[in-house]
Amino acid sequence: MQQTKLDDERLRLALSLAEVGVLDIDYQSDTIVADLKAAELFDIPMGQAISRSVLWDRVHPEDRAELELAWDEASFRDSEFAAEYRVVHDNGEVQCVSVREKAFAKATPGAERHDFGVLVVRDTSTAQRDDDASDDSKNQVDPHAVAGDVGSANTSPIRDPLESEFFQRAHQVADTNRKLRETLQKLRESESRLLMAAETTGFGTYEYNIETQRSVWSSQLYRIFGIEEGTPLIGSKLLNHIHVKDRDRFLRLYHKAIQPGASERHSIQFRIVRPDGEVRWVVDSGRVLFDDDEASHKSRRLIGTLQDITEQKDFEQSLKRARRVAEAANRSRGEFLANMSHEIRTPMTAILGHADILKDHLRDPDNVQAVETIRRNGAYLLEIINDILDLSKIDAGKLEIERERIQLDSLVADIRSLMDVRAKEKELPLLVEFEGLIPEMIETDAVRLRQILLNLLGNAIKFTDRGKIRLVVRYVSAEERIQFDVIDTGIGISPEILSTLFQPFQQADNSSTRSFGGTGLGLAISRRLAQALGGDVTVQSRFGHGSTFSVTIHVGGSVKLVEPRLDISANDESTMHHVNLNGTVLVVDDRRDIRFLAQHFIEKAGGTVVTATNGQEAIEMLRSPDPPPVQVIVMDMQMPVMDGYDAARHLREHGCQLPIIALTANAMKSDRQECLDAGCTDYSTKPLDGSKLIAMIDHWMGTLHPVS
Repeated sequence: MQQTKLDDERLRLALSLAEVGVLDIDYQSDTIVADLKAAELFDIPMGQAISRSVLWDRVHPEDRAELELAWDEASFRDSEFAAEYRVVHDNGEVQCVSVREKAFAKATPGAERHDFGVLVVRDTSTAQRDDDASDDSKNQVDPHAVAGDVGSANTSPIRDPLESEFFQRAHQVADTNRKLRETLQKLRESESRLLMAAETTGFGTYEYNIETQRSVWSSQLYRIFGIEEGTPLIGSKLLNHIHVKDRDRFLRLYHKAIQPGASERHSIQFRIVRPDGEVRWVVDSGRVLFDDDEASHKSRRLIGTLQDITEQKDFEQSLKRARRVAEAANRSRGEFLANMSHEIRTPMTAILGHADILKDHLRDPDNVQAVETIRRNGAYLLEIINDILDLSKIDAGKLEIERERIQLDSLVADIRSLMDVRAKEKELPLLVEFEGLIPEMIETDAVRLRQILLNLLGNAIKFTDRGKIRLVVRYVSAEERIQFDVIDTGIGISPEILSTLFQPFQQADNSSTRSFGGTGLGLAISRRLAQALGGDVTVQSRFGHGSTFSVTIHVGGSVKLVEPRLDISANDESTMHHVNLNGTVLVVDDRRDIRFLAQHFIEKAGGTVVTATNGQEAIEMLRSPDPPPVQVIVMDMQMPVMDGYDAARHLREHGCQLPIIALTANAMKSDRQECLDAGCTDYSTKPLDGSKLIAMIDHWMGTLHPVS
């Protein structure tokens, strides 16, 4: 291979010294490509594939026909031909040239015609004049042996060994040139396709020589910057088109990228400023090319692509704005829920509590019945409020699940004791059945599970007039789930209603003459709560024959299975031990009704009460020279002047160690943690449950809250 290159170089040098030109012939496309000397002799473009007709236009009209005939014949022969013709230039000058043609390279073996050939041409005008002036030369040289008569072709084989070697090497050069042109053409086509693909996808390309500081940009890159193609952009001129806030970051990346040993690839997003002032976002993805010297590993060139990502950035910004709006809406919804909970639950506390107080002082049966009606309907209204708040919390993503370990059969017994009273009112037996072994302890949200089962059992009792109610409990070990089946013999559900039963405000009886109350929120809430516990609520029903609601919750596989106990007695108010408070309680609430109600419960249990209307008043009372002997503080969290959160924090910061029971109507579980974080010891929700409040005060009375 090296020897061939040397031979080619020697041949090219010889051709140059001999002032010989070479034309490569493509017989298939009928085109020629001239080197420098041939281009000068025929006065045609150099290095370009041009039609043969351009060459014919340069040949003297009297010689043209014979040249065409010899040209065509040569394409079918393996031998060379030689001739001498006249070339006419644009200025009218006539020049004699000697040509020799050789066809070779058949694409298809056995084909009649060759695909390529070579035409060697030499200026003979000077030699012809010298021959005419020298008689000795005329006598010694046969002109036909040299070049043949002007206008005639000598088609006999060329036998001179030097000429044969010359043509053989010329053929090799021509073939090499042809392959080189084909390779260059493929490279141009590949480059064209890449540029077209880049421009189609919006990519601009660049190459920057770090040593010479010269850059080459694609047309698309100029369009991205909005500047005229060919405008030199290096150094400060380029920086002027980069947004002032992004220039330092751009320069830091550039200097870091070209450092020896740096990563070859880089990517950066920055803003550019177009000449019209428009700001566009672009992403630059590039690569650094280093030299081959491993010791220096010096950076040589930067190549890469640049893409306009303004629309993508605008979309991202719109998403961020939409997210901020949504978050603000969620915050507003949460604040609304908290405020609505407080504003509704607080008066309900007063209504239900005072109804209980009034009932204790009445002896007339009609008056007692009237108060019980108020109490019953108030409790029903509170149930509706709780349902609406629960659904709103779920939709707002504010529902919080608090898992704890509970005893399963104890939970079931507690639910049975609560619902058995309602079932007996309709003379319906409530049966609890366990199928097989059950987990002794499960980890779940007991409050939410209780809520689900109470709702389903309440519906079963409400929609059943005859027959019985069954609660069947089983552990499905294969699925690591507990399943509760609530089975009734009630009115059943029609297929039309069944498909939409778990949607909010849907009921089994939606007719205008329906005899059952309720909002239709219970099942929707129960299903979503069960799903939050890792399970679901499903239903099977036959219209007129009853329904089976199945609740599943996930409890995991690491459980201890035991025989269920059905004789567990639930803790209700009738079995709770009597509490006798012996101490003073500070009740802080801005509503007189709540202060009065809490005072009634505490004094009835044997305690003493002092009151304050806001946090600031409570702090001043406790810091007075002669403070009351308070042992427990019961404090509302939402009050004017100073709320319970700030008051609790202030008391803790100043060393107060008294237990503080937060009293709030907020519907969110996270409110408990907020109260505890403020320094409260415990947490009680409105409406007030007298027995639970007294039990909580009794638990904390006489203890001290640690102060950090």
